[in-house]
Amino acid sequence: MARTDLVIEVVDARLPEASCNPMIRELRLQRQRPCLKLLNKADLADPEVTRAWVEYFNRQSGVRAWRFHARSPATWRGCRTSARASRRTATTTRSRCG
Repeated sequence: MARTDLVIEVVDARLPEASCNPMIRELRLQRQRPCLKLLNKADLADPEVTRAWVEYFNRQSGVRAWRFHARSPATWRGCRTSARASRRTATTTRSRCG
């Protein structure tokens, strides 16, 4: 993770917390890296529950969450935009921190 600017974690939108890897979170926090959480299979999950999970993750420091459906080109475009924005923030933060 020393050379990583952004951690992208793909979790299942139906059970996002259960599909998170606690080791990734620990390493990410240790290295102070931002995270883009992609809640995949959002089309199969309850929309209201998924929206609540996205809000929950977005309230966490350094985390940006996105509902995602891997087979939809529109969600790919949105994820690329979000990843670019997160990476710019990470690069700016790292340059300020040394």
